[in-house]
Amino acid sequence: MHIAHFGGFVFRKVRSIQRQREQVFRANTSSCRPVIPAFFRVSCSAFMSTVLGLFYNGVAGAVDAGPSVCSMNVALFMPLSGGAATVGDDFRRAALMSYEKLSPEIQQRLKLIFEDTQLNAAVALSAYRSVTQRERVDVAVVSFAESVNAIAPLAERAKVPFIGCAPTRQFLRDRPFTFRHWTDPESMAPLLLSEIQRQGRGDLALVYSDHPAMTEFGIYFEHYARERGVRFSTVSSVLPSDADFRALATKIVVKKPSGVVYFLLPPQTSQFTKQYRSIDKGTPMFSFINTESEGEVRAAAGAMEGVVYVGPKFSDEFIQEFKRRHQGGFPEICSGNFYDIVQMLAEALRIGACSGDELREFLANLRSFRGVAGEYGVSAEREFKLNLELRTVRDGTFTRYEPTTNGN
Repeated sequence: MHIAHFGGFVFRKVRSIQRQREQVFRANTSSCRPVIPAFFRVSCSAFMSTVLGLFYNGVAGAVDAGPSVCSMNVALFMPLSGGAATVGDDFRRAALMSYEKLSPEIQQRLKLIFEDTQLNAAVALSAYRSVTQRERVDVAVVSFAESVNAIAPLAERAKVPFIGCAPTRQFLRDRPFTFRHWTDPESMAPLLLSEIQRQGRGDLALVYSDHPAMTEFGIYFEHYARERGVRFSTVSSVLPSDADFRALATKIVVKKPSGVVYFLLPPQTSQFTKQYRSIDKGTPMFSFINTESEGEVRAAAGAMEGVVYVGPKFSDEFIQEFKRRHQGGFPEICSGNFYDIVQMLAEALRIGACSGDELREFLANLRSFRGVAGEYGVSAEREFKLNLELRTVRDGTFTRYEPTTNGN
């Protein structure tokens, strides 16, 4: 069951129609002349009042009976080719799984359009321009920070409601049509650090990519951890294109940290962990949600086994159903986000939120929503912050992390 607070929205819609009724009535009666002989004592204004009253009462009655029927085209941007294609495939599968749960009537009115970003800002920008030239786009849903940052300004300019699945929040600034459906370093860092400190690991090595979201996470985590007495033997920023980490791994091993924390994008997660484990088999590794890629786990050939990471908490029912549908595959990273967003937009359709302004207002007032990410709602800053949990890589897949059963 999805809970949406939309009573105010419906009230405003009805009042808008009532005002239109009054304006049209005045316009049609102000310059009217009698159209029936005087002895009938019927003026044009009375005639127009009767006709327009019948017409607009019918319109108002339709609103009272239910929301207006409208359709919605949703463009979803994700990496469907390139190094992160397996992740993007899961986003698409989750969105389609959500779509299949909708009623036939809503399915007919809701169109999902999938666009490939290749995890590249220029490609994402080109995809957005192409799809908006081909057809009407009512909502844009975009994954990963580089694509989010590229598309958000164009969507805002066109007043197209925009939902970004990315940890960085800079794309929200001064953009009332823009929303974020994710979480942030301020929420993730405390949970991850609490487990690191529970294990007594006070001397860390930190590696993060020179990428908007990864850099934001890396800098915040370092600052947060230092304030709580954690030491860093090395802090390294790498280029998103780097693939050879042997020298960096050697540098880290020489310092003998008690734990290694990395914030990297695919395919760097598998490349770094594999090269690091070739010279250090035992030092525990920690990360965040971008670790969650079965393609990366396979490419790492066992090197990611045991990594503890923090990410959004999705229901067991959602995870198990996804696995049943897709040969046991785990719904990776933003999959649950895409599932819930499709359900949110279907709810908007049900109540007649059709235009860009109406959709923006619907999302801005969605204070309580229940989906596969639990119950949550939008903040005043237009953020849907998801509940979090710790997970780990075990036997080549992902599972909820329980310290008492993980040997730590």
